[in-house]
This record gives sequence, C-alpha cells and structure tokens, in this order.
Amino acid sequence: MVETLLDRDAVWISGTGPDADAAILSQCRLTRNLKEFPFPAQCDDTEKATIEKRLLDVLDALNLTRTGIYYSMAELDDREVEFLFERLLIPYRLWKGDGPRGVYIADDQSFSIAINCEDHLEIQAHASGVQIEEIWARVSALDDQLTDNIDFAFNDRLGYLTTSVRNLGTGLRASALLHLPGLAMTGELAKVIEDFRDKRFALNPVVGPHGEELADLFRLINPSTLGRPESEIVLRIKMAATEIVSRERSARARIRTELPLQLEDRVGRALGVARGARLLEFGEGISVLSSLRMGVSEGLLDGFSIHAINEVFMASHSAQIEMRHNRTCDELTLSSERADLFRARFA
Repeated sequence: MVETLLDRDAVWISGTGPDADAAILSQCRLTRNLKEFPFPAQCDDTEKATIEKRLLDVLDALNLTRTGIYYSMAELDDREVEFLFERLLIPYRLWKGDGPRGVYIADDQSFSIAINCEDHLEIQAHASGVQIEEIWARVSALDDQLTDNIDFAFNDRLGYLTTSVRNLGTGLRASALLHLPGLAMTGELAKVIEDFRDKRFALNPVVGPHGEELADLFRLINPSTLGRPESEIVLRIKMAATEIVSRERSARARIRTELPLQLEDRVGRALGVARGARLLEFGEGISVLSSLRMGVSEGLLDGFSIHAINEVFMASHSAQIEMRHNRTCDELTLSSERADLFRARFA
C-alpha cells in the first residue's frame, strides 16, 4: 500500500506557504506516553501490542482511519520504511525500533502519528513555509481529542513525561527547514548561527544519508520544551524563523547588487549540470537544487517554480528512486537514475 503514496505529494511540497522560497517547511512534533505503561524501551512485545491496539482503537473512534492509513512496521520491508522516513512521515527511531509498532499517515501526508517509537505516541505535522502557529493549532486540537480518550503520563511539576529529557514538559518540538544560500555566499551564516545560539535556538546543518552536510539547508529548532508553555515555544520559533528569513533576504539583495555575475554564474552552472549530468550523487544533486532554488527565487529561471524544485528534491532521495523503479539499486545506478530525473525535469 505504500506505493500509493508515490504519486501523491505531501502538502508542503506545493511551496505555496509564507516565505516558502527560504523556509522549505515548518514542523511540529508532539510526544506523549500512556500513564499505565513503562516507556517503550522497557516494554516487552506483549505490552507494545496492547499499546498499539489501544491507540488504534482511539484513532478509529476519532474517525481518523477514514482519512488515512495505518502502516504496521512488521508488514513493510526496509525499502518501504526508508521511503516513509525520507518523506518525513516517520521518525528515525521508529524505523530502527523493534516489536509491534507502526504509523498512521493522513491521506494528504500533512501529519502522521507514530506508535511505539521512542515514546508511545509521536505526532508529526508539516506545512509549506513559515506556518508553525497553523500547524500547532492542528496538532493541539488532535492532542485535545486524544487526551479526552487516553490517560497520558503527566507530573504536576515536570509536565508530560517523556523518554528524552529534551522533550520533558510540553513534549513539543517545533522546527523549520530553511534554505540559506544568501547568508552562506556573503559569509554571514556563522554570525547568524551564533546569534540564535545565544537566544537558545539550534540552527544546525541538515545531514545527508552518508553523514554529509547538505548544501545551504539548515534546521531551526527549539532545544528544550521544559519551563515554557506551548504557545510561547511556537511563537518564539516562528519569530526566529521569520527573522532568519529576513536576514537571508537582505543577504540576497546585497548579492544581486554587489555580486550579480557570481549569482548568475552559480545558477547557470547548476542548470547546466541538471541538464547534462549522466551521474549525480545525492549530495551533489541537493547542491544543484540549492542553486536552482535561488535562481527561481531571484527571478533568474523562467518556467520553473518552487513547487518543481521541491518535487525533484523529494524524488531524488534513494528510496524514492527505488520505489518508483521497483528494484534495489547500487550507488552507481542511483546516481544514473537521479541524473535522468534531473535532465527530464529541467530540460
């Protein structure tokens, strides 16, 4: 059934959200645990199966199973699980976990609910651009419905109890995936990272499947959930993302004025690679897409859109390629298929 997701884009890929050229997506992740069970790492398979059934019964009672599908990890092969991970529909810990576990995925892929991950329940929701408050409103409403049907582990002093101390309190982690080529080109990126570290945010480079840093992609996240209400966490991360996007736009404006030839050369070279490469490794593909995304944003590429860039970004991941071709591919084959994808989309 996972194959049915191949031709259905997640809503964030549309690229229509506020500031979506610089803020690829926003995310909220909420973790909860059932009061009467130990954390998943201390549960045996019988307890995990009981938790899974109880949570699925609640999802069914809330009619969620009519607008989405539950995938049991036991029924998926490694390629299918990696496919879901690449689409941001499951956490890494669910992929690498054990015992009865699975994930509910909404039909529009805007949110998912992982069961028996690091915690008993983990809700993930995404949207294009800077829409953290909008995402949180949806996640919060779902959390209220779940709370009416489930006794969650809660302490009056510490808040919601979670496996990781980082999630203790509200259990909410809000983040934004940002594209910051302008700040990188002007040499201001290190200063921005330091400024927001001083404000107690993490602005970290996104790492690829082989441990490589992916060109110009950074994740902004609130590092702690303890001691602040959800509304404050959401507002602070939104304001931080908006400020970083503003600084990115200022950097791009300086590049257009002071370094126009360098900008045009970067975009032109990337387009040449996209149209002519016969082999394209994942990291190189993301670098090409970074330059093309900047070209679209700065009006240097007619006929292309942020939506198209996002589509290729997702389709160029390894498991997406393997699922589409229904076979396991070695690195050389993946590079060849990825290059074919780029040539077809950017011809």
